[in-house]
Amino acid sequence: MHILSVMNHKGGVGKTTTTLNVAAALHESGQRVLLLDLDSQCSASFAMGLSRQELTSSPSTADVLFGKRDIIDTCYHNVWPGVDLVPASIDLAHAGLRLTPEDGGLKRLTHALSSRAVTETYDTVLIDCPPSISVVTLNALMASTDLLVPTVPSYLSMQGLKSIGEVVSRTRSDYDNTLALSGIALTRINRHRSEMEDATREIRNHYHRNVFETAIPEDEVVEEAQKRHQSLFTHAPRSKAAKQYRALTGEITQRWANYDAVLGGIQQPTSANTVSSSIS
Repeated sequence: MHILSVMNHKGGVGKTTTTLNVAAALHESGQRVLLLDLDSQCSASFAMGLSRQELTSSPSTADVLFGKRDIIDTCYHNVWPGVDLVPASIDLAHAGLRLTPEDGGLKRLTHALSSRAVTETYDTVLIDCPPSISVVTLNALMASTDLLVPTVPSYLSMQGLKSIGEVVSRTRSDYDNTLALSGIALTRINRHRSEMEDATREIRNHYHRNVFETAIPEDEVVEEAQKRHQSLFTHAPRSKAAKQYRALTGEITQRWANYDAVLGGIQQPTSANTVSSSIS
């Protein structure tokens, strides 16, 4: 089972949009998908159609982190076709006061996702991380097998990618973690902005194959789909954004297949199929 954290501590980069539509595309390809909303703003939960009343009265990922609920007992099933959801709540904002390394607070999600009920039910778990480095984000990274970093090309995004790399490196070294970088996804691309083209070129030149070939365009249908509580594949399946998210998901699963083949001792990766597991 792959557990994919979608993370960027900079807002407005399409983090939640990417989580939602990769989840929908994975289901479209035949996978059983669970989405965890770990952002106290509850954006993924709202976008999937849950009301504020439901989010304030129902169990959430905060209850999972605080050890009050099992994941399976907290799920909303088939919120979108083939995608189950464990929603977020405002209580996540206070997690830093309740979860400490001394009492195993950084591995609460790791233990929750390792249950047989989860591993035998789902092929992939996606985690929509909060837009900050916090104890909640560290829980996600500790629990995950893979990391996806969406980013809008800009000078500041280069600096943000470096700081994410530092967090991942420290998580690996300090906690003996084996988190792998699935890749960096360029999002909200506007081809008419020359500075964005320059930043895209710089990011690709610096991070090479860590950057997915597929780039996600800025497209008004994205917001329309979220307002209707639908994925792009339901709302606008022929849109360019839907096409590109489908292609991005194909790249992600191909990289996973390469990793799994190597780990299983089936074959050695060729230079064309390898991807660095770090951001620097």
